[in-house]
Amino acid sequence: MSGNLRLDFQDSPDNVTSFNEETINLIKNQASGKRVALVEVAGRDSYAAARLAFNSGKFDFFVPTIVQTGTEFGKLETVLHNAQHLRELAFGKFSVRSCEVIILSSPQWWHAAAGRFLEYHVLKYGFSPVCIACHMYLHACRVPLALKLKADRIISGERLSHDTRFKINQSEEAVSAYKKVLEEMGVTLETPLYEISSGKRIADILGEEWREAERQMRCVLEKNYISPKREILPDPETIRAYCEEFLIPFTLRVLRKICFENTRPDYLKISEEFTRGEV
Repeated sequence: MSGNLRLDFQDSPDNVTSFNEETINLIKNQASGKRVALVEVAGRDSYAAARLAFNSGKFDFFVPTIVQTGTEFGKLETVLHNAQHLRELAFGKFSVRSCEVIILSSPQWWHAAAGRFLEYHVLKYGFSPVCIACHMYLHACRVPLALKLKADRIISGERLSHDTRFKINQSEEAVSAYKKVLEEMGVTLETPLYEISSGKRIADILGEEWREAERQMRCVLEKNYISPKREILPDPETIRAYCEEFLIPFTLRVLRKICFENTRPDYLKISEEFTRGEV
């Protein structure tokens, strides 16, 4: 493994701001002269998105990445297995090279973005935005690594709908916010599955039956925004307001501290400032 591997999120350091330079230099040497992209590795959709990206001809070296969150449960080894299968598939079928998987985590960042002021945001916006904050964290955590490796794109499995079901963390407003943040940092968030609603179409891309939520980590807060009547609670304008007033500026401040000032941010202080409206 890469040296950044950590199996326990709660005990892991903030390795988003402090990379193993030996690992970074090794990847740079492997990727020299190639078009580099980071690939998000989680479950079925990220795997399908990677397959489409491999076949696109847009790049010829990929960096498989896993980001740990504060609410996951399950066996990380399952996701590592997905990453290894992607590596074998990339080289065997598509002649795309890759390095070993990199695992990133920042418990302090996740806490400041998604956990610390959750009750305040619930009262202000009328819904729990923790899933949106978490997905922003998942994408943004990869940006410092992407910039170090001169990778200008990150491949993601976000989808607008899953057959007839919608998820607020993959809504048009939320994904637009993720893309806006990454674009400000010079990185493109590619979502090759975004317009694909059909689960059957995803199975066709994979070439196998792979049910949703299988072979991946789970979250203790999943579907918390859905009412007992299976109604999605927040409306699009409320999601947009939360993103524009808090999540986008908070995340950009964090990333600029890391990437442009080469410092570890005081995540909680930044979160407090934006929550209080002091910036």
